[in-house]
Amino acid sequence: MNKAIIKFLISTIPFLFGFMSNSYAQWINNWEAEAGLELPFQIGARAKANFNDEFYATAGVGMAMDFLIGINTSMIGGVGIVGEKTAEVVESAIADSFVLDFRGGWNLHSWNGLYLEAGYLFMMGGGKGTDVATLEGAFGQGHHSNPLALSQNSILSLESSVHALSFHAGYRWEISENLILSSDLGLIKPFFSSTTLNLDQVVNNSLYGNLATANQVAAALKSEVEKSMEDVFLSELFIPTFSVWMSYLF
Repeated sequence: MNKAIIKFLISTIPFLFGFMSNSYAQWINNWEAEAGLELPFQIGARAKANFNDEFYATAGVGMAMDFLIGINTSMIGGVGIVGEKTAEVVESAIADSFVLDFRGGWNLHSWNGLYLEAGYLFMMGGGKGTDVATLEGAFGQGHHSNPLALSQNSILSLESSVHALSFHAGYRWEISENLILSSDLGLIKPFFSSTTLNLDQVVNNSLYGNLATANQVAAALKSEVEKSMEDVFLSELFIPTFSVWMSYLF
């Protein structure tokens, strides 16, 4: 994802909230600014519009930091949600992604008590390097009749864009007149994804083929990985989360 596009998306958020506050002020009781950590997924900030004592909506931005995604993939690989090598590939594809996070929620009480949220999020602009051994460990060598022609020294990188649904249940505590602490458990489930395997430098294994053959193997691997990653995101992957948010009430 082009960095200019990400900067544009970030810059539109204050404008959108300014428009909403002017256009829909009669529907909104008050606003909150929130910052928090959603483990093992993102560090984020968001604005919250309280429509009444029960219902609200939030819009936020975050970063799916590499170290957080690493915790997540270790967890999902360790408990068998996906294979360990597949989890490593997922980490490479979404590490350091920019996150847009939109939710609607219901409070049992205004500032204290249980709450439920459902929402949509979009991850983009992340990814990092990977290698042939990790990809073949996750998806096998069936992509080509002569996979050994592609050297393990080839330089590859992955990036994914992911659309997902999110569900959270938690509890809020009123710390002071303007400060509220929230904590919740959540589940993030991708429903659409797009993955690109970049062939940054293809190196042939001279014992098994020339560079032309290595390029054919790399192209077949690219096709297999991009298709398989879509299946992983949509059919296998879900991300359990634990979040802590601090809110300032205006």
